[in-house]
Amino acid sequence: MTPLQTDILKCLQHVKGTGKFTSIKSTDFVLPGLMIDKVNEVSFPLSELQAKDLIKQLIKLLLGKGGQPFLMTK
Repeated sequence: MTPLQTDILKCLQHVKGTGKFTSIKSTDFVLPGLMIDKVNEVSFPLSELQAKDLIKQLIKLLLGKGGQPFLMTK
């Protein structure tokens, strides 16, 4: 287990819930259906391989042409 995973696990061990919830109606569960070019459909939970592919695509997007950062407005 990586140090980050260990830290996250330690934090989650302190989360306590009441075990109570309320619902007025039920509905079908729908996955977000997130599709990203060159990554395909993103699964939930996100796999390590998909996370790495997603990071590669985001870095390319953020650097833009010529290695200069740009802001997408559309």
